[in-house]
Parts: sequence; C-alpha cells; structure tokens
Amino acid sequence: MTTGATKEKDPPRSSYARLSCPDAVVAETSFDVIVGLAPQPDAHVIGEEMHRPDSSHGAYTMTIQLIADGMRLADPAATWRVDLTVTAEAPYPAVTVALVPEGQDEPIRASSIRAMYSVDGSPIGLAIRSVAIVRTPELIAAAPTPAPAPGVDLALPAGHVAPDLTVRIERAGAGTGGRLLFQLLAADPSIDTPDAPLPVDIGDEPARDLQHITGEMQAVEGKLTQFAALRGIALTIADRMPIEFWAVLRHVAALHPGRPPTILFLSAEPYVPWELALVDPPLDPKVPPFLSAQATVGRWVLGQRRPPLPPPMTLTVNALAAVSGVYELPGWQRLLAAEGEAADLVAAHHAAAVDANTAGVLGLLRGTPPADVIHFAVHGTSDSAPGADGLILIDGSTLDPIVVLGTALHGHPFVFLNACQVAQGDQLLGDQAGLAAAFLSAGASAVVAPLWSIDDQLARQIAARFYDRALRGDPPAEIMRTERAAFMDDAATVSSTYMAYQYFGHPGLRMEVPDGPSPT
Repeated sequence: MTTGATKEKDPPRSSYARLSCPDAVVAETSFDVIVGLAPQPDAHVIGEEMHRPDSSHGAYTMTIQLIADGMRLADPAATWRVDLTVTAEAPYPAVTVALVPEGQDEPIRASSIRAMYSVDGSPIGLAIRSVAIVRTPELIAAAPTPAPAPGVDLALPAGHVAPDLTVRIERAGAGTGGRLLFQLLAADPSIDTPDAPLPVDIGDEPARDLQHITGEMQAVEGKLTQFAALRGIALTIADRMPIEFWAVLRHVAALHPGRPPTILFLSAEPYVPWELALVDPPLDPKVPPFLSAQATVGRWVLGQRRPPLPPPMTLTVNALAAVSGVYELPGWQRLLAAEGEAADLVAAHHAAAVDANTAGVLGLLRGTPPADVIHFAVHGTSDSAPGADGLILIDGSTLDPIVVLGTALHGHPFVFLNACQVAQGDQLLGDQAGLAAAFLSAGASAVVAPLWSIDDQLARQIAARFYDRALRGDPPAEIMRTERAAFMDDAATVSSTYMAYQYFGHPGLRMEVPDGPSPT
C-alpha cells in the first residue's frame, strides 16, 4: 500500500460492503456469493459506510475475512480470506466465492454470511448478509425473506495505530451450543494469520462456569493457594483457545521485543475472561504468566447495535467525578477505604464529590455535574435476579445494567467501577447485558471493573496509582497490565485483587488533559 505524499490517483475514500447472494439457498448445494466493495449500500446487506484511514493514499489492498454460519467452501483449495486490489481505475473490486450449506433436519433455517473488512491490519467495517437455508429445493418458495441482522462500524479514527492483534469472537450460530468462532487479524502484514474462522467449544453453561471462576477466587482470596488457583483457571481457559492464537501471539511478540504486544478482543461472548489465559512459557518471565499481565489487553463488546465501534482511542478530560457514600444499610458494611478513595480523587485531581444515592448518581450520568471520568467507590454485587446485579447505592437501590442502559449518558466518559464483581458478563435477548457492557452501550469510552471481590485498601491504592498515570497520558490498559505484575507466586502477595480487574476499551486509549497533567 502506498502511503505519504504521492502523485498516484487516489481511489474513493469510502465505500460499502458487497455481499451478493440469493435470499434462500438449498442445503448441500453450492451457491455463489459475490464479495467485495460497492459505491452504494445494498438493502440486503447491513453495514455502515467504510472509510479508509487517512494514512492510505493511492492503490491499496482490502482484506476481507468471511464467516458463514453452517456453511463450507465448495472448493477445498479456496480460502475464507480474500485480498482485493483497489485502484482509482477499479475502485469497487469483487470476487466470487462458492459456498455449500451443511445438511440439516429442519425444513428452513436462518443463517448469515459475515465479512470483516480491513486495510493494513486495521478493521474498517463489518457487514452481514442474512440467508435462509432450506432442506430441499421445493421449500425455496416457502422460505421467508430473511430479516437482516444489524451491522457494526469498525472504522478506525484517523492517524491511530491498530492493535498488534485483533481477536474477533462470535457465536457459531443458532443451535450450536457453546461453539464459538475466532478470527485473528494482525496489524503487521508479515504475520500469517489463519484465513478460516477457528472453532472453539466452551460448553453449554458458560454463565455457570464464570460463577465458578469468581467463586473460586473469592474462596482462596489471601490464601497461599490463590496463585495456584488462578493458574489452574488460566490453564483451563488457555486450553480452550485455538492453538493458532498462541502461534500468532508469539510471532507478534517477536516483532516487538521492546514492549508488550497490544491485543483487542472484539467479543460477542460475554462470559469467558480470555484475558486470564495462561501464557506458557511466558513472553516475559519477570511478570505473572497471565495474558493480561504479559500483554496490554483491551476487550470490547461485539453487540447487535451497541456499543458503537471502533473503541475510542482518545478522551479529553476536563472534569472528574468520584461517587461514594456512608453505608448504613442492613447487611452492607461501611466502606471506609472507599470513602477515602473518593476523597483522594477530590484532593489530588479536583474531582467533584457525588453522593452515592439514586438522585445523585442519575444526575451525574445525565451530566450534573459534568464529568469526563466517573469513578465509583461503592459496594457491588453479581446476582442473576432482576434488579439485584450492579452497584449498591447508600439509599438501598441498585444501579443495575438495565437502568444504566436506559439512562441518557452525558458525553462519553471513562468509567471506573471500583466495586466487587461488577465486570461479570450476562445476556438478555441474545445480547450482552452486564454492567460494563451497559455502560459501553450507553456511550462510555471505556470501563474498568473487577470480576470478583476486591480488597478495599488495595483497591484504593490501585485507583490512586491509576489516575496519577492515566491523567499524565499513560494508556489505561497498560497501567492495569503493570498493576497485575504485583500478583506473584509467593507468600508476600496478600491478595488476588491485582488480577481481578478487566479493562473494556481500546488498548491504546489515552486520556488528554488540555491544561496540564491533571484536571483542575
């Protein structure tokens, strides 16, 4: 791809996905899909307008990675990855890919063909074409016109660098249980990544499995067995990941020996904490062997319509807010360290103090007072009962995911949920429904939250170090990676709190403070 100043005639800066095929196809019968670019949107294809990065000039290569639910390539020599040369003379290239739907027992089954478009390792769009698969040809006439699935825009902001490795995780399709599909995209074109989606089976009860993981970590908290317990969990998670992932990760790390690799998980699956996977042998033997300590990792929710993609890479911070309060509720002890944590932010960074009651928190989310960073130092809980999962406020109410999703969030704040267990994912009507996902869907730029219960004093110290660095320009994902380095396999490690935090956001996100190192 030609970059920089050039006299070469430039192709169009934007285009739409082309995924042309019949509305209904017959099982075990080959059909053609035309895959490429188009100047106008197609009513059958869901996907936003795609924009090339500003650094792209002249002819370039568009890479398209396909996933087809319940289908195989008709030609065994063909691949699921297509590279198309885009020029000013031929700005909308396309190629024909022949697919064969697998056999099925049901008369008609809804399916889809999904395509991720990328330039120079940067995802710039995702398109979806719905297809009905019928068991026999005579059922074609009875097949309803498939309802299109919503698409998402993966365009990267101008001038921003793609993560070293993007991992796209989708469900394999209806009726496939816990089967997932992994796709790998490397920013460096010299890294060979699998063109076909990689199947992974996580079993039929991932929600229960997540509860087992968090329950185990809470049971061993502060004990000599805590490192071994997390290592056992990490080994179990690593065994579920495709072998190809580990090969690509090591290739990426070898190309960047002076720094940790950056990884972005775009996941439609809400339960598995892939960030905890064991890296064996570790990339860096001096830090804990868990993926989110070995690499700078961010996670983003691959939802139906929300949260918007791509994850932001910059956030201008003019004001902070710290939410805390005095708990006098039956069954909820007072959080003296959390009260001190909020006071620290007020004193060190001039955060607005917001009382953790319903009126105060809803007002804050709606913009009173305005805040670009919202920090919660409160009680949290994870419970499957409606209205019982989320942040516990001092007036006895719960700020749960549904309430967050239904609140008109002001701006695009960075949200730090320093409360027990609130990073845990969930599902509602097939979409992600945990508290972190709700904040992202409401418009948050990023979220930090712990998967399991945390030590109050350590949480206060971690928050103080986090803001000292983040408000001076260090990426939040890298800050959290270095915090995890304190979780070592020795008796001096007093808590697993360091490893509890998940970071939802772009691994390269930075906070920008207009008038100095910290808001005033």
